[in-house]
Amino acid sequence: MALPFESSAFKDMALVLRAAGLVIPAFAALRISPVIGFILVGVAAGPFGLGQVPGLEMLALSNPEGLAAPAELGVALLLFALGLELSVDRIRTMRSLILGLGSLQLAVCAALIAGVLWLAGLPPVPVAVLAVALALSSTAVGLQLLSASGQINSRTGRTAVGVLLFQDLALAPILVLVGAGSGGNFGLSLAKGVAALAIIALLMRTAAPPLFLQAARTRRSELFMAAAL
Repeated sequence: MALPFESSAFKDMALVLRAAGLVIPAFAALRISPVIGFILVGVAAGPFGLGQVPGLEMLALSNPEGLAAPAELGVALLLFALGLELSVDRIRTMRSLILGLGSLQLAVCAALIAGVLWLAGLPPVPVAVLAVALALSSTAVGLQLLSASGQINSRTGRTAVGVLLFQDLALAPILVLVGAGSGGNFGLSLAKGVAALAIIALLMRTAAPPLFLQAARTRRSELFMAAAL
């Protein structure tokens, strides 16, 4: 019977934590965002990295798919923490950047990528899907880089945040269109999306305020954090 600490999941998690412990101080000393180091570590420890080199298999992840769920949770918590730095008033003042520059960036980048893919001989539907997907950026990585460098409140930071927010807003319609283009029911997908947004808005108006109020009255930070999560 194998002990819990002998499992591949434990080994992979320990490898990730050790890498984080090395990357953060090393890249901080070099005045480079640790996010870049995490990306390089992920490439090196991935299935096509050090695992392909004889003798270095122990430095590679045994089961990358097993870390998918913790990684997605980590990204969600990162976006939650970074989202606390944004406010509705700030987003309202940035609407020209979000709708203007954000839409222009997505359209221009998607068009350029689509042209390259079309010249490569890909069919029209895959070209459209890949072009839009590759034109999107990672909000988690972008906001973390801006926050770590102290530029999130600068003019450059506001411009980048506006572009990233438009991409986030455009993601849901893009997914609906991709689902419809791949044989899904466009009307049903649209109805599900609208219903989900309506339920979220209703809960935020009705259930969230009393929940946070009760958590705040206890004056216990862990209960307030639990309510937020």
